[in-house]
Amino acid sequence: MRATASASNAIFHVIFILRGNGFVGSAFARYCRRKALDFAVISRKNYDTYRGRPCEILINCNGNSVKHLSDQDELGDFHASVQSVKASLLDFEYERYIHVSTGEVYPDASRPTTTREDQAFEIGEQTNYGFHKYLAEQCVRHSAPHWLIFRMGGFVGPGLGKNPIYDILSGSRLWVAKTSQLQYLDTDTTAHIVMSIADRGLSNDVFNLSGRGVVCLQDMIDDLDTIVTVDQAAPEVRAEISITKISEYCDLPQSSEVVRLFADRFADGELKLRSCGSA
Repeated sequence: MRATASASNAIFHVIFILRGNGFVGSAFARYCRRKALDFAVISRKNYDTYRGRPCEILINCNGNSVKHLSDQDELGDFHASVQSVKASLLDFEYERYIHVSTGEVYPDASRPTTTREDQAFEIGEQTNYGFHKYLAEQCVRHSAPHWLIFRMGGFVGPGLGKNPIYDILSGSRLWVAKTSQLQYLDTDTTAHIVMSIADRGLSNDVFNLSGRGVVCLQDMIDDLDTIVTVDQAAPEVRAEISITKISEYCDLPQSSEVVRLFADRFADGELKLRSCGSA
């Protein structure tokens, strides 16, 4: 049975943010605080407390974000990225369900021409990680009466704890080649755009969301004038999902500008990176 609010069970004017204490989810929590919205952060610790309670919008920022786990432990990744999503669809009552997914669902996420939202692709060509994220999307489509799915690119933002930008700024080993070209959007802008799309009343649709264009890691390293250690087997990676569809509704910053501003804020001590291994 789908978890939707019944007429006899009054809807509270509240937003539930699943994993609202995480890297991406915390940006939605900050957005709600700035807008003085009534919201609740749902984590592992209080999940059972909120189970069965109604809300107007449930934002799911949960799920595995460690890509290599999907190859090392497929069942573990399935539980984290698919089973947990299905459980949330059944455990709560909501009017609308917003699901944070990833551009990794596309078998070839290297360029806009292969990552349009309406593009058909072979699931047999997906990575384990992308396949599980795609299965989670199908659970949302099946169980939520009103939903929005956002397939994200790379992120920077307060509490960043991994990815190539983190590695460069923290002095960690870089696991992709310096010539890699990647797409980024900061988490606070992400939350703002997602909520603005929801406020328009759009429903039952999929949007890619990231910055415009890509940033070459070598350019960033040169600008910072820093020494970076690179793993010998580091592959050259290019990731750029199409943002044509969502650009009809909002202005998006350039990935290079997003990363530059983030690096400046870090250098100025305005924000800190998350310590490796911290929660």
